Amino acid sequence: HQFFLCHVKAEAGAFSRWLKMELSAQTKVTRNVFLDADDLVSLDRLLMIVGGQVEKMVVVGTNSVFTRPWCIAEVCTAHRNGLPIAVVAFPDFARRDENVVKLCVQEMGYQACFTENGITMELFRRSLEAIFEQPFLHLPALATDLSVRMCAHALA
Repeated sequence: HQFFLCHVKAEAGAFSRWLKMELSAQTKVTRNVFLDADDLVSLDRLLMIVGGQVEKMVVVGTNSVFTRPWCIAEVCTAHRNGLPIAVVAFPDFARRDENVVKLCVQEMGYQACFTENGITMELFRRSLEAIFEQPFLHLPALATDLSVRMCAHALA
């Protein structure tokens, strides 16, 4: 997979499909764009795919993306494996205070997807630091065909 789209379905499912279509139309994109709704066969294999079959992760940055267990696991796996991670930021996307993130993780309980895959709070903290050190691709409040196409072009 050339790209893996990490997203919260309730907040950005439709947008993620749109971005996948625009990415797939880019001439520089010659391999599959992984979107769980289309490509996920087994949840047990998800992190193996991120860790060994993906060239670049794209985080669709919505308000709660870093509070969802599987999104956290995907991002940590990508970071641990040295994958480039790009963020397409929705207008409500903001840097999360580390204490807020810890509270979210504690409220979720220490999910099996974390412990079984060696994902610690320290790895999550380092992953977030690496993500927030780089510039984001910012979406306008109302995404248009042109803005999503330009975003896909920038990612490709």
